[in-house]
Amino acid sequence: MPPQPLPQVTNASLPNPNETQGKIKREKTDEPVGLPGSLSDKLSSGLGSGGGIGGGRGTGVGGGIGTGEGNGIGSGSGNGRGNGVGNGTGDGGGFRTPPPPAPVAKPKVTQAMRIVSKPRANYTDAARQNQVQGTVTLRVTFLPSGQIGSISPVSGLPYGLTEQAIAAARSIKFEPQMVNGSPVGVTKQVQYSFTIY
Repeated sequence: MPPQPLPQVTNASLPNPNETQGKIKREKTDEPVGLPGSLSDKLSSGLGSGGGIGGGRGTGVGGGIGTGEGNGIGSGSGNGRGNGVGNGTGDGGGFRTPPPPAPVAKPKVTQAMRIVSKPRANYTDAARQNQVQGTVTLRVTFLPSGQIGSISPVSGLPYGLTEQAIAAARSIKFEPQMVNGSPVGVTKQVQYSFTIY
């Protein structure tokens, strides 16, 4: 369907005054309102809605909403919201920033993870014969379900002592860490010492 031709208006008057509201007063002119250099001799109210100049809504100038000029909301001048001059929020002048959001409360640990029982690791015959002594350090994940998750050695010992420490760590009994009343998983280091008497 071809576009419908617009009716020709002669001696039209603007329903709103050719000015903006706000604290900055611009010099009034009798120049035509519309797109300069347009091939049409018809006046234009811009790309927006409400009769203003520009892409905004309302009778203002620019991309904003309301009677002001700029990209803001209200009768102010600038990019802010309200009746002020500048980029802020409110009725004053200058650049205003909204107050920062309230800080988010950090989770509160109500009970730390507690080991109830930690079985001893067995010595291997090969380690005894070779008189191997020392400490095996493991990284153990304690799951919220009360079970042991992954276990990985941080430092180990030869002749099967690292494997014996891992086997003993799998049998650890513990109470999970509680945060805000809910159990959560944690990863901690656990050590097993091997000493020949």
